[in-house]
Amino acid sequence: MKKRSRLSVVLIAAIIIMILTSGCQSQPPSGKKPSQSTEESVTDASIVENPTKPSEIIQPSEPEEKQIQAPSIPKNDYPKVDGSTATLPLSIALYQLVTGSDQQEAEGAITHTKTTNAYRRLIYGYDTNLVLAYEPAPSIYELMEKEKVNLIIKPIGKDALVFMANEGNPVTSLTGQELVDIYTGKIQNWTEIGGTEKEIMAFQRPSGSGSQTLMEKLVMKDIPMNPDVPQTLIISDMGELIEAVASYNNEENALGYSVYFYARNMFTRPGLRFMEVEGVMPSNETIKSGAYPYVNEFYAAIREDEPKDSNAYKLFEWLTTPDGQALVEGLGYVGMGEVQQPARLQRKDEAVKGDAQIQFAEDERLLLDCQYAYGTEGVAVLNEAMEVERIIPNVRLGSNMKVVRLSEPIILGNKARSYGIYNIEKDSWMVEPEYWDLTETGQGTYIGYKIETDDEVLATELTWVDGAFESQKKLRGQIGDKVWQVSEMEKKAVIKNMEGTIVKEVNFQEYGDYAYGYIQEPFFIAQYQDESFVLFDCDGQVIFQKELIDPQFIEEMRTLNSQKETNDQIMFSGASSDGTWIGCRYGSKQQPFIYDLQKKKVITSPGDQIELYTSLTENIYIVNKELYQSDGTKILSTDGIPYSHVVGMGYYAYENGTELIVERKEKGERYVLPVTGMDYMDALADGIFYVFAMNGTGRSIYQGETCIAKGDWSVWWLANDKYIVITDYQSKNILFDKQGNIRYQSDIPESIQYASEELIATVRGNYLYVMDYEGRCALKLLMGYMGDD
Repeated sequence: MKKRSRLSVVLIAAIIIMILTSGCQSQPPSGKKPSQSTEESVTDASIVENPTKPSEIIQPSEPEEKQIQAPSIPKNDYPKVDGSTATLPLSIALYQLVTGSDQQEAEGAITHTKTTNAYRRLIYGYDTNLVLAYEPAPSIYELMEKEKVNLIIKPIGKDALVFMANEGNPVTSLTGQELVDIYTGKIQNWTEIGGTEKEIMAFQRPSGSGSQTLMEKLVMKDIPMNPDVPQTLIISDMGELIEAVASYNNEENALGYSVYFYARNMFTRPGLRFMEVEGVMPSNETIKSGAYPYVNEFYAAIREDEPKDSNAYKLFEWLTTPDGQALVEGLGYVGMGEVQQPARLQRKDEAVKGDAQIQFAEDERLLLDCQYAYGTEGVAVLNEAMEVERIIPNVRLGSNMKVVRLSEPIILGNKARSYGIYNIEKDSWMVEPEYWDLTETGQGTYIGYKIETDDEVLATELTWVDGAFESQKKLRGQIGDKVWQVSEMEKKAVIKNMEGTIVKEVNFQEYGDYAYGYIQEPFFIAQYQDESFVLFDCDGQVIFQKELIDPQFIEEMRTLNSQKETNDQIMFSGASSDGTWIGCRYGSKQQPFIYDLQKKKVITSPGDQIELYTSLTENIYIVNKELYQSDGTKILSTDGIPYSHVVGMGYYAYENGTELIVERKEKGERYVLPVTGMDYMDALADGIFYVFAMNGTGRSIYQGETCIAKGDWSVWWLANDKYIVITDYQSKNILFDKQGNIRYQSDIPESIQYASEELIATVRGNYLYVMDYEGRCALKLLMGYMGDD
């Protein structure tokens, strides 16, 4: 329990502090180098022409000090900027300063794809004009050589590799040689360097990561690190590294490393402190002066062929002017030289409009997948104040987040990506994680798939009954209360009841040259080489084949197609879920018709235009733009006109000249929409319609009779299927619930990720926001995937 308590404290701090990780890379290899900027000193550079007034959200700490002057660039002309995780605050502040945007808009407009990918995008010219990043990896220089593209790269700031230990460790300083000896395995106990009798748990980063490359270059200097470090102890990202150093077994024997800007400014943790190296503590001053031994620069980069009058080039040049360096230092980075500007900028976070009003029921919590949010393992349990109450270790959430009741079962996965059902209150598995897929299908009912030793088992149905789960196997080949065991090689099927007794055998070759077969509840469909088919019920009785059709109808279809028709076969195209009718196609022109399985006859005429619409609740066929129920009853509007379109959710529609009439009669709803030439229509929620009319009025979305969006908007349902997102992928977003109420809308670049009755979560650039429905921020995190830069 102690370990869990410390871990909770640590992660609560992570919620409060904005997560940001390093993007350091290795020095370039020998050989061809990119062009270097001729600028040698930031003090020699002048302020750019036509300075704009400073952004309202970036102010000097002392009002009487000179304000930062920067180029003025309209938002729609701002260059495409990419870069490292650690330079993201610089990118966002730069966008704010030169466009006058607030922080929300800037965060939505700026997205970094991490160091190596940013350089690659710049080399290939893929939607990137300027890169703010740590040093390119050797592979980037190789790619430049291969693609014959040269980059101009110049330093704009400094960072450093720093070492961290638990604050209870009496060792506060290490030498460079001691670090080498620790990481080669020569020193293995803290007593060897003045500490207590404890084994040194020296954490490493994975090979190829930025910090590991920096470690190998600055500290190890090509000396191999200890290969015997267990892989389970190599931390996969910067955030998890610091977590492990701070709280490993609640002891004081851990040692790890990170980059200074990230660890100092964005991911501070209780119980963690920096180590001196060669008697020097890392700080802005010791990094700038070079007194601290492990210093590394970060850069701005453009293509050599970037036009000198472009906005990207203007920003590239400006970043090393006194004003540009004032911005760098004011954000907490270490600049390249002495800056006659305030050492710190006060940046108002406009994302927080006020205290978020999120109210949970007493046993409700937000589950947040730690890999998604923090880049670490486990599932975080957050209360309505977005405080981490605990971490459930060694599990994964199937979705990124979910509001749940602690007393209710929840699907969780383990590290092997197998899923089970968990009880959070009792901290135990109700159903062990042994399913590769597990889905809740209804109130208290789940369907799970796993690799069974018995090949006859297809799935397991789990039902919550009287405080426990009862399981029932669904067998492979099961149709209703029978099981079909099909041998494709022998072209036969053995049908058994649920007790395993054989009740019938079917030889498919009796009906033609069998090709293959499949189940479509409630039928088994046998397909033949000539594209014909035979339909069987679950008991193996033939309920349709070509020979059951009136020869006169076949002759009429043959005549309609062509006097020279050579393909006289009938193909399957669909069936009602209630098993009352099937859709078929005849001949080479695939003329459609409908066969009634109960009446045992064709119920349409040759030449009819036919569409099928089937779901669990509706089985409708459309003949010549008129809707029919399964029993053949025509579906009429309130004014007696046959409907021509199934809209969904109980809505039907018909066209009346330049208008589209949409009705849901059982609720007394009727809407008249100015739509012509409709191809497709879907009910998204109560009274919310998506309309596609390619040759008519185009794409549009209606709320009742009001068009709320027109053009290339997209629609998707959130994971819980209770909320619908409508977006233009640029800046307009609308969230509806299933009752047709607008719950949230915004005009900034963001992607809505999750919604519940209590809260909404969006992604703006590289940041995750959790808010109430007034847009007030409750939680803001750098996305977990940014942690491995």
